[in-house]
Amino acid sequence: MMDLDHEQGCVRADRAIVFADGNIVADETNPNPDRMNDLLMQERRRSLAQQTVTSQVNSALIR
Repeated sequence: MMDLDHEQGCVRADRAIVFADGNIVADETNPNPDRMNDLLMQERRRSLAQQTVTSQVNSALIR
């Protein structure tokens, strides 16, 4: 459930599910901005690392 916190001027959620490439990578039961930022940045780093590996493999196959 989400609600608008008029005092804080933000939306609060009871639960947040983070998806990446169609998979659930996190299920937070008490999300807060810092935790969600950490989760999203962690997933971004993982995704960039995977792209780098894929590029290196593709380059090696072309040679």
